[in-house]
Amino acid sequence: MTGHGIHEKRDKHEEGMDVALALIQSLVIGDDVAKIAAYRRLQHVWTQKEIDDLTIDVEALFRAYAG
Repeated sequence: MTGHGIHEKRDKHEEGMDVALALIQSLVIGDDVAKIAAYRRLQHVWTQKEIDDLTIDVEALFRAYAG
């Protein structure tokens, strides 16, 4: 892999993490508009399986928090 490809992969990973955080924050505060926007952005940087895995993790976190 060339240096350029490594940077692109890292940039995509960082963007995905930022968008995932925005999605989680929108879920926590209950902002449906922000949730939809973050989900649409996440679809451009992550696979559907990665998004599904995040959803499962977030649901487990909410269940644990709720007791």
